[in-house]
Amino acid sequence: MKLLEREGERLVFRLSTREKQLLQRLLSFYPLQSESHAKLSKTADARFDDANELLVEARKEHQSELSGWLARRLSEGAAWVTAGTGWRLVLDGADAERLLQVLNEIRVGAWLKLGSPENLDAVEPDDTAVALAPLHGLMMLTGQFEMVLVHAMMGDSGGRSSDEA
Repeated sequence: MKLLEREGERLVFRLSTREKQLLQRLLSFYPLQSESHAKLSKTADARFDDANELLVEARKEHQSELSGWLARRLSEGAAWVTAGTGWRLVLDGADAERLLQVLNEIRVGAWLKLGSPENLDAVEPDDTAVALAPLHGLMMLTGQFEMVLVHAMMGDSGGRSSDEA
């Protein structure tokens, strides 16, 4: 994925067919986190029950809004334009921020499913680690798309594209 054009809040990226398929497959994992994971405190405290319920409801609503946006803008193809043998992804207004939120929630969801490890490289190779390898891959690939998007949003087109990583 490579930034082609930036005009105000409008970003245009070039993607190969493979990159488009990877991005769409990544987005199909949304939402990876359960909304029940949202908590104000790690310790159980009855004083936070009402606030935790509000947080869970707000997360559900936010995930529903982002899921609807994904279906309208990225899954149904409204943001995709064919360009020769590849594709252009056109993100207008808040689309880039929404895409970043979705990618980040997928990445964090994968990290949570891995048990929230402090060091991803310190995992011992065993049967459990092999079974968790897809979550590691999901995190790494999502991170690549996030970095390209963040660089583009900040006006830095010097970031590496995901096909160079």
